[in-house]
Amino acid sequence: MMLLFALYTLVGSRSYGQCPPTSVSITGGPVTIPSGGIVAVIASSFSVGPGAHLTIDGNYTAFVDTVFIDPSAIIDGSGVFHIASRRQSGASDGCPARPTYIDGNGAKVDVLIRNENPNNLVLADLTKGATPTNGQATLYLGKGLDFGTTSLNIFGVSTPVDNNDVILNNYDVRFDNDALTSNYTASRFFVTNGTGHVGKESLQTFIFPVGRAEGDYTPASINASAATSDFFVNVNDYATSASNEQSPSEGIDRTWNIYASNASASATVNLQHNLSTNGGNYTNENAFVTRYIGTAPNTAGGATSQSLWDYTGNCSAGSATGTLVTGSAIIGASELTRAFTTFATNAASNDANYTKSRCDNSPMPVRLAQFRGQWVAGKGNQLTWLTYQEQNNDHFEIQSGSDARALETVGRVAGKGTTTMAQVYEFVDAQPQNELTYYRLKQVDTDGTFTYSSIIAVRRNIEVSNGLMVYPNPVIDELKLQLTSKQTPDEVRIYSLNGGQLVHQTMNAKSISAGNLPVGNYIIEVKTKEGEILRQSFVKY
Repeated sequence: MMLLFALYTLVGSRSYGQCPPTSVSITGGPVTIPSGGIVAVIASSFSVGPGAHLTIDGNYTAFVDTVFIDPSAIIDGSGVFHIASRRQSGASDGCPARPTYIDGNGAKVDVLIRNENPNNLVLADLTKGATPTNGQATLYLGKGLDFGTTSLNIFGVSTPVDNNDVILNNYDVRFDNDALTSNYTASRFFVTNGTGHVGKESLQTFIFPVGRAEGDYTPASINASAATSDFFVNVNDYATSASNEQSPSEGIDRTWNIYASNASASATVNLQHNLSTNGGNYTNENAFVTRYIGTAPNTAGGATSQSLWDYTGNCSAGSATGTLVTGSAIIGASELTRAFTTFATNAASNDANYTKSRCDNSPMPVRLAQFRGQWVAGKGNQLTWLTYQEQNNDHFEIQSGSDARALETVGRVAGKGTTTMAQVYEFVDAQPQNELTYYRLKQVDTDGTFTYSSIIAVRRNIEVSNGLMVYPNPVIDELKLQLTSKQTPDEVRIYSLNGGQLVHQTMNAKSISAGNLPVGNYIIEVKTKEGEILRQSFVKY
């Protein structure tokens, strides 16, 4: 299929080995691309100028370096506005692979935009000599934005596209109340590398496919009780967030900045992060979403917190995979939700900042720096914990059980009273009753008040099976399974060494993807159709 050259002829003939500066502008109007029509423009700069009205009911592809939309321009239609680089046109081989910069100036683009540039679509404040709104490069979407998976050049040749992010810098992408986004994955999403936010008007339910950098996908979803507010989302790491993450080892090194147009909006926030960003003391199996308050102590979360962040008093396990994506769930990612009845109304408010914390960020008079457990051959399940502050600490009770919801006391260790010196404690469960045992500390003061730690899990005496071989080991991406007996795999699970389940997959294939797992040591467990359970250890590089 050959594309029409209605606008291509304005920018000259085909030029191999060259990349001349050229420009195309649409002024006045209306200019209409009818349904079924296919039009392409190839230029270094493309602008829809003052008073212009461009209606796209067919397919309009801009193979360009820059797109400028005047604040007074109208772009609408039922078709698709494709944006790609000049090099992708098939007629500008001399042009280097480069991003397309776009200045939306807040004008509503009421036609679907499809980003097809693998070198990204980048929001920028451009000056084109028309009537730009300086400092305002908001891309306002009336129909939505699709992350294209293929790009069609002017000769009808289709090529696959990936890594086609939208880079926000310090500008916003704003979705109308009925505008949508699609085909976002861990390799193509909105990158909030500056102060820019992704916004959604009159939100009811919406997934914000955001990440702080390319390849670092940490989305959020918001489910509101009523469509009475606009919401805006940005994500950064601890170093660049405006909030003060006092104990980074107890969190996940990502902070979401979320605000709403209606302070009394009621909504559930779901945050998805990658396990590779977990702090050394973060426990995915027992955590909560926390909001920054900026003062301590505070009771903003419903329970008293001695930190600058609120505490809910209610904790839960994060999900085993990340599902805020189109396509397959992401292994090595985890979601956690919390309901809120109030929201900040600007990005600068303290309470616009959200992250996740392990549960023992509650106000313990004894501050735990570490609580860990491991199976030691010939000894049992060995628990160790470290405190860096104690006040009136009488003792610790060690609680355990096969069910994290029903733990019983199995031991006791005396505390150190009051001290500001670091203290190391140890307890050995010499005869754990179950293969997988959960443990929790109950710290008791001299006056009888007590506080619980987070819950950890220890898997006893992991025995590998001669009936299961895995290779390559260490593995980088695909882990192949080989059963030495004539059995068929039915279910496969992958566990961390502390017992946390990371992957559960029903399958009868001979391999499983391990590419999204963080670097470390793991146990793979295969249940066969014949009912046998086989285990093997492996290392992920």
